[in-house]
Amino acid sequence: MMNDVFISYRREGGGDFAGRLYDRLKAAGYNPFLDKEDMRSGKFNKQIYKKIDECRHFLLVLPKGGLDRCRKEGDWVRLEVEHALESRKHIVIVKMNGFRWPRRLPSSIAAIKQIQDVKESPGSFDVVVDSVIDQLNDDTWSEAEYDEAEQIASRGRARQKIRFVGIGAAVAAVIFGMAIWGIPAAISAFESSKAPSVTWGWGDNADGARGRPSYTIAQINKGALGDLVVLNSISDSPIGDEKNFVGAAAVTEKEIDTWNADSIWVAENGTYIVRMFVHNNSPKGYDAVSENTMVCFTIDQETGKELVVKGAIHSDNANPTDYTDTVVFMSDRSFRLEYIPGTAEYNNNLGFVSLDDAVASGLPAYVGYESMDGVLPGCYEYAGVATIKVKPVFVE
Repeated sequence: MMNDVFISYRREGGGDFAGRLYDRLKAAGYNPFLDKEDMRSGKFNKQIYKKIDECRHFLLVLPKGGLDRCRKEGDWVRLEVEHALESRKHIVIVKMNGFRWPRRLPSSIAAIKQIQDVKESPGSFDVVVDSVIDQLNDDTWSEAEYDEAEQIASRGRARQKIRFVGIGAAVAAVIFGMAIWGIPAAISAFESSKAPSVTWGWGDNADGARGRPSYTIAQINKGALGDLVVLNSISDSPIGDEKNFVGAAAVTEKEIDTWNADSIWVAENGTYIVRMFVHNNSPKGYDAVSENTMVCFTIDQETGKELVVKGAIHSDNANPTDYTDTVVFMSDRSFRLEYIPGTAEYNNNLGFVSLDDAVASGLPAYVGYESMDGVLPGCYEYAGVATIKVKPVFVE
């Protein structure tokens, strides 16, 4: 009897899970194929390709770090995924707890990031099995979905080639003391964190004293923006008013979703995460991308009882181009705030990327979606969050 589901997995961290899936699919009436350890010893066994060809479905199990070794051309999982994509197999992805997409994937398998996945539910393996079976039974799937996925992946690769030119220009501008974006408003957006006081609240470089307008989700969906690219201006967003896009929370809090948008009281030995939400409000996706999108934080360098962390966003083609917001750290004792090295990150629904520590001291870093190239498509699915961690140091 021919096999119908090929199960691809990383032995370290994914072997047991893949074995359990095999047993459950077998019990559900499928005839899955699971390549055993004896086939995985030594040089890649090309008989595996014949098994992939035999199966209609390709089930990819991704444990923590499951794709980290795919940079190597001879990696087993990479070779299996490459063949499944080339053969236009129906690919179903299961992301185990702890898995995150690597910052970059080889171009030959980059399209898998665009494929809908099943996420492992803690303590509920039955839910995973039911979801996998639902996807295997999906009659609406077609090979055309992979054509679209590969087109998106190729756009990301083309932009990646341009990325380093832009970074070099920005760094050169900083070294020579130039205004990075060539406009006075951009200088104020990333003003020195050593200033005696930092302006509280949100701001931008829009014309007029009132700043940029706000929009509701309904207005956006009805075309209120037209062809404009506008960032962080929705008043009824899932995070609340997007103009308050910088917030803070104590790392020890059980529900990190409870962000303090305006101010937060600090405690001795506390560690705090500062979040900056980045959202291109256009609903047009890749037809209305924000270009050269950059972010940075500035931390008040004074000692006092109220210290400000400012977040700033820039986009070359947005209207307005520059956006700022703040969160105030407070105590009844004097303290200073220190950035914790190595904690700067950018997160979106594809995973996370580490940012250079310099982003916490006012040096802009590119952000994006498929790669950190400054290209941010419009709509919530492409939004991201930049974060840093800080700690208070109290002065006796």
